[in-house]
Amino acid sequence: MRNQFEKFKRARSSEAELRDAAALLGEVVEPPSFWSAIANDASMPVAHRKLAVVALVRRHLSPGMTVGAFADLLDGAPWLGDDDVAAVTGIFGKVPVSWGPDDTVVAIALPGGSGAIYLAITGRFAAAELATALRGSSRDERVLAAAIRDVGIEVDGRAMRSDRFVDRASS
Repeated sequence: MRNQFEKFKRARSSEAELRDAAALLGEVVEPPSFWSAIANDASMPVAHRKLAVVALVRRHLSPGMTVGAFADLLDGAPWLGDDDVAAVTGIFGKVPVSWGPDDTVVAIALPGGSGAIYLAITGRFAAAELATALRGSSRDERVLAAAIRDVGIEVDGRAMRSDRFVDRASS
């Protein structure tokens, strides 16, 4: 298993190798900082950074976590610009999250732009407020304390539910 993690640290690993390694990771034994360090390292290839964000979300984001707790996992997210967080206000295809009328749904572009993390958040927020909070730059307790109700991931045209949220949604 350790070898699977090492593949993410090697800049020369191909995207296919990273996807195979991610599929073999098993139970969560690594700290979230393993993934955020790769995602936040501008010297790493875009595929590494993108798949590190996906792994961070799939392996460490849990139902009911707050926006502030997710921001802590992202550890500053220098890859996340204001334009990378967009409110989902209409449905023009399949959105891989469930939400209610009082929730905010946002799509967060992955590094390289070939995918997104979808969050359904309890309460109404502007995309810019959430982008600032996710980068760890907000002190607005209303935003930081908002609960993440559901998470979905879309990578290269393939939508999936986050592993930790699937069990809750199917029960």
